[in-house]
Amino acid sequence: MIKRILSVLPQDAAREIERISLSHARFFERLSEIRLRTPGASNVVLDGNNLLLQAQISKEELNDTVEKLTHGSLYAYRDAMAEGYLPFDEGVRVGVVGTARYVGGVLVGISEMRGLNFRIPHDTCDTLDALLSAWQGAKAGMLVYSAPGIGKTTALKALARTLGSGKQAKRVAVIDERFEFPPSFFRGTTVDILSGYQREKGLEIAVRTLSPEVIVLDEVGGEKEAAGLLAFSKCGVPLLASAHAADMEEIRQKPTLAPFAALGVFDVYVGIRKENGTYAAVTFGDAS
Repeated sequence: MIKRILSVLPQDAAREIERISLSHARFFERLSEIRLRTPGASNVVLDGNNLLLQAQISKEELNDTVEKLTHGSLYAYRDAMAEGYLPFDEGVRVGVVGTARYVGGVLVGISEMRGLNFRIPHDTCDTLDALLSAWQGAKAGMLVYSAPGIGKTTALKALARTLGSGKQAKRVAVIDERFEFPPSFFRGTTVDILSGYQREKGLEIAVRTLSPEVIVLDEVGGEKEAAGLLAFSKCGVPLLASAHAADMEEIRQKPTLAPFAALGVFDVYVGIRKENGTYAAVTFGDAS
């Protein structure tokens, strides 16, 4: 995966990252982001710390990287661009920084791109055992929450793969709107990946055609979605989802998440935190 990312970066930036990697043990295992900016300083994120790059990225180089990411067809990626990202290989999501374009009050795309953020997923989940233990107590479903960049998507991927493996494998359906759950990661499991589907349509198709025993959703939020997920949970299929929140108080107070707690969409909440370089999971039985 790292070789594929480096192959689409401007050459000076790619070479500098390779040089930096030689002076840091397990560099690529600890690397979580590569950010390109023009103008501005590009950087990598290593163990949560920003390491600035000396390489200067020109507008032409940034556009060339976008050309590679979209395989020469920016129009084909217009929907993803309107959501602020571009999908890449093996679950890598590339955030796009630029100027928003609206038509009739609707965001239709991004122009004048000034930055790209390669968010690098990792397969190892330090909190998997704790998350699996918490899942055993979920009936309606479980919400995994944390501040951005702490590993919610990594946790969902690991949970989905584990639930869909072994003698007690469950039928797991993942609604992957942003192409962050690569099918290759789930080889040999009973996990079905609905890639690129809008959330509501993906849920409808999963329940109607796949008879799932678990449904996985990444980054939920909003009163309308809470009501919709509550309706689906009444079908008897537990939901495994994630959300951005620092703690339970934020879930109770945040307008986009409070409806989930108020409606009882989930009966188990698990927070992931990083302290002194290690990850820990804190479980709550409900949102009261």
